[in-house]
Amino acid sequence: MGSSAPQYPIALKAVPGSHSLDHVRNAVASLGDAAGPWPQPGDWVPVDVLFPQTLILLAGQGSPAVASGRDSKPSAVAGGVWVREQITVHGPMRIGEAFEVSGEIVRSYSRKGRLYSVSCSTTRNAAGERLVTNRTTGLVRYRPDPAIADAEQGLAETELGEIAADWDAAAGNPCASALRSARVSSAVRAETVRVSSSFWRRTCARSRWLRMFTPASAAIRNNRRRSFLSRFSRAPCT
Repeated sequence: MGSSAPQYPIALKAVPGSHSLDHVRNAVASLGDAAGPWPQPGDWVPVDVLFPQTLILLAGQGSPAVASGRDSKPSAVAGGVWVREQITVHGPMRIGEAFEVSGEIVRSYSRKGRLYSVSCSTTRNAAGERLVTNRTTGLVRYRPDPAIADAEQGLAETELGEIAADWDAAAGNPCASALRSARVSSAVRAETVRVSSSFWRRTCARSRWLRMFTPASAAIRNNRRRSFLSRFSRAPCT
């Protein structure tokens, strides 16, 4: 291919940020009638807003222009598909609280002509305290290329370690009192929302937050002829 293979892990420059009140409210509004309590200044950032922390890191890297111009991307995540997210929340984050995301690309692989990339990130507050760790798998190339053989580069899946609960930090969970009231066989549930391609088109149209972090929209466009239905429940912590 005319260039040496990259050496993994690939370090990424740290990216500062914060989740503003407007940003969080847009995320909550994207759920429509299934949205939880309306966020107020000083509230905790909802956990689902923390899922794209690695995407914030990757988007902050930029992307060098491609000579043809036609294939250039505005960021490292443009045109990709968000495939899998593994997340551990180590501590709560306030709306508007400053943070810094750091991390690295640890693995890439190809399966059935499609290219994937795995990145890990850690989000810390201004005091250096760890708030969130994420492991993100992205589909870099959606359309399969028969010429691409199955292959792997970087760390193996077994070398990445397990993304699991942080039991040492669990005692500081702001929802601890509600969790302690739970009993064996207790069910945590909320309104069930049916998700379809038309649902995502409607919600993306009204939410700036989803327009920022919807690489999966590429998959929706490429699957219009398929049935794209699933279910999820939102159970806010009260």
